[in-house]
Amino acid sequence: MGDPSALLHDIDIEVTQGPSASSPLQRDAASPSSKPHSADLQLGDDGLLIDGKTGRVVNGLGATRFDVKLAALRGDLDPKPWEENTERAPGVLLGSLVTFPADYTFQVVGASAGGCSSGEHAEFVDDMVATVARLTETPLPLADGAVKRKQRLGGKYVSLSVTVNVRAPELVTRVYEELGKDTRVKMKF
Repeated sequence: MGDPSALLHDIDIEVTQGPSASSPLQRDAASPSSKPHSADLQLGDDGLLIDGKTGRVVNGLGATRFDVKLAALRGDLDPKPWEENTERAPGVLLGSLVTFPADYTFQVVGASAGGCSSGEHAEFVDDMVATVARLTETPLPLADGAVKRKQRLGGKYVSLSVTVNVRAPELVTRVYEELGKDTRVKMKF
């Protein structure tokens, strides 16, 4: 959260070191203040800023969690009309969970066009690997162990894992969108 004294300074409250009976915080709480916006704020023992009326912790925005929730429900925290709304942009969640560039494993389950009696699925595997490599700009052939395949349901389907280095989370979304366009793909994750 940062230094509590810096937060207090931002809202015009002085902080003194050590407990004293005449500290500015105690004077503000005991008497009317010339700064009405900070009259009921107190610094807790753990260094958190507390609203004296409600006893709730006040965050860096100068509001309690409840106040922030209400502001969000009212739409006060929505981006302005001239700002780009990136809330649902591709890769936002993945980008916050994984540091890119990173190795990423694309998993695809599919069937050959018209079925595959021999259970080889070579064309499907080659097409999926080529698509992943093209969109992630990974040179072919891939490293040993980067492509793993397993036959499913007696060879009718194949489960394929392709691990490549991806430089941005948006590329993961693009790869999955492109894989989904192939009618042989039954699942992708």
